[in-house]
Amino acid sequence: GNISEAKVVHAAKTAEAHIEVASDAKREVKKAEKDVKALEAELARYKAIVLEQRSKQMATIVQKMQLMGLSAAFSTWKGHRYKEAAKKQEEEKEVLQQRVEK
Repeated sequence: GNISEAKVVHAAKTAEAHIEVASDAKREVKKAEKDVKALEAELARYKAIVLEQRSKQMATIVQKMQLMGLSAAFSTWKGHRYKEAAKKQEEEKEVLQQRVEK
C-alpha cells in the first residue's frame, strides 16, 4: 500500500507544480498582451503624428507652388493630364465611328 500512496502524493505534487507553471505562463501572456496593446497604441500615435506632419508639408509645398504662380512642374503635369484626356477622347471618337460604320 505504501508505494502507491507515495506515487499518488508524488503525482499530486507534480500536478500542482504543473498548474503553477501554467498559471504563471497565463500571467506572462496577459502581461505580454498588455504590452503589445500599449505598443500598438504608441505606434498609432506616432503614425498619426507622421501623417499630420506629411499633410502639413504637402500643404506647404502646394502653397509654395501656388505662390510661384503654378510652377513649371505643375503646368507640365497639367499639360500631361490634358494630353491624356485628349487622347482618350480621340480613342472614344474612333470607337464610335467604327460602330457607326458597321
